[in-house]
Amino acid sequence: MFRLIRADLLRILHKPSFFIYFGLLLLLYLAVTFVRLSSLDATALRAQAESWFGWAVALDGIMAFAAVYTDDLSARLTPQLAGSGLARYKLVLGKFCAYALLGLCIFAVQCACLALVSTVCGYPPSPAEVLDYLRFACKGWVMSCGFAAIAGILAFATQRAVIAIVAYLLLGLGVVGGLVNIALASDVASQVAPGASQLLFSELAETLTDSSVWASGGGADGNAFLLSLAGVLLWIAAALALTVLCFRRRELSF
Repeated sequence: MFRLIRADLLRILHKPSFFIYFGLLLLLYLAVTFVRLSSLDATALRAQAESWFGWAVALDGIMAFAAVYTDDLSARLTPQLAGSGLARYKLVLGKFCAYALLGLCIFAVQCACLALVSTVCGYPPSPAEVLDYLRFACKGWVMSCGFAAIAGILAFATQRAVIAIVAYLLLGLGVVGGLVNIALASDVASQVAPGASQLLFSELAETLTDSSVWASGGGADGNAFLLSLAGVLLWIAAALALTVLCFRRRELSF
């Protein structure tokens, strides 16, 4: 499994298109900053960074997801890996770990770049603002990992790259979460499962990286951080388990 993770990461890091894509995203952020430069201050730059990392769940995540998950599907390598004797749970777990590591690097680099842009604009982040930048990046990374695990179910179950990419985009752009929230806000759902929206992955990730939770070491009751962390891990574990189950039942063509 570790060789699979290493091979995936090395393959991705040797793709010029991968670096070109993220270079263009950085240029886009610089362009937006330049256009708004006359009205920017430290508070506005912080808000801009928060908004950017919200979009980065989709913009960063879709490229990383396609590189890790769907390249092998397009090249029909997944059936070969499964047929070579590699346990399917190792293949699923290896793909997710490769995505998590790649995503961590992407969000960490972007966090440093955004802080550097703020410094160049004449507003070097204070320690509290640095923590905010880290929170924004952490939230984006956690959400992208969860969405990748969920979209990975379709990637392995259908063996269709396009379906998996569309699923990740719908998750990353908040379309799925918005529709589910609307459904849970109905009178029937409110009576049958009150407060169910708080158990959604996006809500748990929001609580996990909330400023009050980080500042107070767990929130008002001292358990908010741990409870949200447990919820996030359960969501990811359930998605990976379901992926393995669907993959095992999928009849691969060789």
